Amino acid sequence: MKRILILLLSSLIILSCSNQDNAKKRERDLLLGLFLVQNASVYEQADCQLYYQLNPAYVAGGYAERFISDRNQYEVIIVANSTIDISHKYPGYHDPARTQINATSGDTLCDYRSRVGKSINTTNPQAIVTATVGGNDLLRAISNERIVETFRDYNSNLQTRFPSTKRIYIEVHPTFVDKANLNRKIISAQMRALSQDACWVDPDPCFSSPLLQSEMLDSIHYAKAPALCIKNLVKTNCGGEF
Repeated sequence: MKRILILLLSSLIILSCSNQDNAKKRERDLLLGLFLVQNASVYEQADCQLYYQLNPAYVAGGYAERFISDRNQYEVIIVANSTIDISHKYPGYHDPARTQINATSGDTLCDYRSRVGKSINTTNPQAIVTATVGGNDLLRAISNERIVETFRDYNSNLQTRFPSTKRIYIEVHPTFVDKANLNRKIISAQMRALSQDACWVDPDPCFSSPLLQSEMLDSIHYAKAPALCIKNLVKTNCGGEF
């Protein structure tokens, strides 16, 4: 009898926990749905939004308004995070008449996936460069599995939306963050396997080993020399000139 009571009590606890988990999931889905309704002009719905928090700077920092209102037709689009948001300010880094800098500091792969359908108005660009592919995801401690799955969705979305456009992906560069350094090559290898028809750029030749302080602005952002070196790799390896 005692054993039966214990089993019944255990079942009730498990059921209670399951109901709590389901309630939390319903609440999360509801909040996400309300968020997307309120921001329908800014974001598309994506599975990754259940696991990532979208970058508030995209709207609050004026990036969304600037990109969405830009109706110019560009040859090259650079979808990026702070690496390019910083680098494009160097004199001569890009030609603004042919290249759109679609970069928001703090963006992850999920941010790219959620916003490119709204932030890119060019109908048929020659190339879309994405930089970096998973950098902020690693810094936010998103699991490797989740990062790779989010990349799969992002890459598939680009393929569907821009079937004749060259896709160029710049991998995560060396930093002074150990966790990112330990995992960047792992995720890059898996993402390369999912997009073998794209052109991939390994930025490592642009950095010393071990990494030098003079090559970095801080623990994660590279300085001018690596920025120009990576730009040149994109041109040499992928024919992407911006």
